[in-house]
Amino acid sequence: MSNSGFLSEVIDNNDLEWYLTIEEDRGLAYDSKVFIDKFESRVSDLFSKSKLKYVSVDVFDTILFRNGKSEIRRFYEIADLISSSEICVNKKITTLDIFMARIDSTKVTYRASNTIDGCREGSLIDIYQQICFILGIEQKYIDEFIDIEIRYEIDNLKANFGLWEILKNYKNNGVKIVFLSDMYMHGKHIKKILNHFFFDFDNVVIKVVSSADEVISKHSGKIYKKLKSDFKWPSKNWLHLGDNHHSDVVQAKRNGINSIHLPINNQTLIEQEECRNRFYTFFKSKSISNGYLI
Repeated sequence: MSNSGFLSEVIDNNDLEWYLTIEEDRGLAYDSKVFIDKFESRVSDLFSKSKLKYVSVDVFDTILFRNGKSEIRRFYEIADLISSSEICVNKKITTLDIFMARIDSTKVTYRASNTIDGCREGSLIDIYQQICFILGIEQKYIDEFIDIEIRYEIDNLKANFGLWEILKNYKNNGVKIVFLSDMYMHGKHIKKILNHFFFDFDNVVIKVVSSADEVISKHSGKIYKKLKSDFKWPSKNWLHLGDNHHSDVVQAKRNGINSIHLPINNQTLIEQEECRNRFYTFFKSKSISNGYLI
């Protein structure tokens, strides 16, 4: 399949990837017998000579689905919610003020963050500390603002219950499960979102690992090495699942870990690209360039 620059590319050209990219409704796709049969067949092939004992799973766009909103729109809508807080209303801080502070703070805190093993990562706590500094807001409001962002995420995410049922069956058969995320949200924030969608989450997943806490990431491949060391998981018994081909497939395989690519469907990617372009046009009307927003 050719790539239009933002659509999912079927790298391995297998039935499972293809099926997930062309289905318009991701929830229905994962609930279908077609997906279950294709997925179980892949797992059987991968573990024909070894036993599946450990599974790691990406969070956003794998176990939790994002909608057709672009990241830039999400940031703007979160800023709009924060602008309605009492402190912002009293200080006459606008949505655009908060949004621009978010963009600046994300860049500043990333550049200023400490490196571990050559890696850097953003931190939601650091970002809001900087936002408050820029806008002249007391640091005591950080938790309130983060809670607003978490509630926004909950309202704009959907649970992948089809995959969750598969994971629960694995757990009932003795498989140990962790969730991994390359994300500026810390593990405790991500876990709060997951607990909202999955009432039995703590009985199924032993840990949520975020690059915001570890700094090293799936993208660098180094988080896999750390987990192998921390959990003493042999690679031959380990399966990783995720939507990003580089982070969730290439880097997992480089660490000897079996992986299955669960790409985002093209319909969602098209909607996100259209949304991104609309917002770039909106910001251009306010003399804010695309380059500044990236």
